[in-house]
Amino acid sequence: MVSGRGTVGHVTASLLFVHSPLVGPSSLRRLADLAATGGSEVAMPDLTPMATAAHLHEDYTNRAIEAAGDLASPVAVIGHSGAGPFLPTIGAAVGPEAVLVFVDAVVPPQFGSHRTPEAMKEMVDQQTVNGTLRQWLDWWPPEVVAEILPDPADREQLASDMPSLPPAFYDYGVAVPPRVRAGVRLRPAQRGLRRRSRRGDRPSMARLPSPNHPRSSRRSVTSSIRSPAMRSNEHSAECAGAARRARVVHCGR
Repeated sequence: MVSGRGTVGHVTASLLFVHSPLVGPSSLRRLADLAATGGSEVAMPDLTPMATAAHLHEDYTNRAIEAAGDLASPVAVIGHSGAGPFLPTIGAAVGPEAVLVFVDAVVPPQFGSHRTPEAMKEMVDQQTVNGTLRQWLDWWPPEVVAEILPDPADREQLASDMPSLPPAFYDYGVAVPPRVRAGVRLRPAQRGLRRRSRRGDRPSMARLPSPNHPRSSRRSVTSSIRSPAMRSNEHSAECAGAARRARVVHCGR
């Protein structure tokens, strides 16, 4: 953690990075390191131990909430991919001034609970071996992974801290706290997977249906989160663009 504050739209905030349940903190390390180098106060917890916890969702969110304990308020909670449904719970616990940033992430409904779509459940079933999900990079043909991450060092780093997640993680709904508004996001990072999926190689996570859009009365600001410094390939540039154009919303009541 370093001193200083980052700017999200017109809001000066500390930054809490929440990685997807299917991958580890290395998936956001470059973005977090860049933010820290720029003077932002940053926390990027490793949430992967939740894979062996008795209460998977609670452990995942509690680890993120605890990591925000030393951050100065307000806090921008920045979630990637499957972290999206958990951001309202994390943001509500972090504080009423928190903002949520969905980076290539699933956006939960405004009310009720996020439920795993049937397409994703089928995929989880397909990728479960001996009661454990295969590591996420193993879900896809090697040529698809190489297309998205051409640098072998990037692939090795991403694989280094991926958890072996129990499929039960996707059996339960994720409740949205009252009076916390969800947001919208762009999703360019899996274009390669979508292209392959259309050709019938593998089902794509991009099949996940779009959640309900928030009401137009939401209080939203435009993110100025910058590139994750992953400039070695086209996929990195797409991720950087998504981060710059992400929409964020306040957790205020």
